[in-house]
Amino acid sequence: MNVYFLRHGEFQKTEPIVYPTNETPLSTEGRKQIGLVDNKVCGLGIELILSSDLARAVETAKIVNRNIKVELRINGLFSERKRPSEIVGRDVGNVEVKNIIQIINEKYHTPGYHYSDEENFSDLKSRAREALKYLEEIHVRKLLVVSHSEILAMIFLLIAFGEGITSIEYTQRKHLFAIKTAEIVCFERSDGIWRRIGDMMKR
Repeated sequence: MNVYFLRHGEFQKTEPIVYPTNETPLSTEGRKQIGLVDNKVCGLGIELILSSDLARAVETAKIVNRNIKVELRINGLFSERKRPSEIVGRDVGNVEVKNIIQIINEKYHTPGYHYSDEENFSDLKSRAREALKYLEEIHVRKLLVVSHSEILAMIFLLIAFGEGITSIEYTQRKHLFAIKTAEIVCFERSDGIWRRIGDMMKR
């Protein structure tokens, strides 16, 4: 099975810039980005699309699916890392918001720590593990997954380094596994082993 992981298109920005909500849609530029990706996806032979339940990912998936017209499943396992409710939809430059982020970053490597209702490292790692298990139980030849930067980085790191990946290693290495908006990375699942294949597909 080949799994194509696609990060959603650019989301709509506001002034001032705020942390996106679950309902934040794609921007006009984001729709253009996915329109370009759509031309490449059409030739891949995709049989199924899985999408995060966040609006920007669902919109991305629906744009891609306009031409290939396959089953589209929405699954929260592929959603972005959950941030604390106290900052969602708020100005990233707000002093209170910046203080919350600083506290979370300082405590990120403390096992079990939560500021409030956000996902910590262990939560994200556990969800990424569930997402991989879910993918392994799907029986199609070619699958497209529309998702987000941090959960994808965690999935890729689990594939590369296994269960032993620590919070420190994650923060040190996740930028190496990051993909830009509207970019695709392909992995092959064969004989119980995940392998990255080919180069990143850019829009």
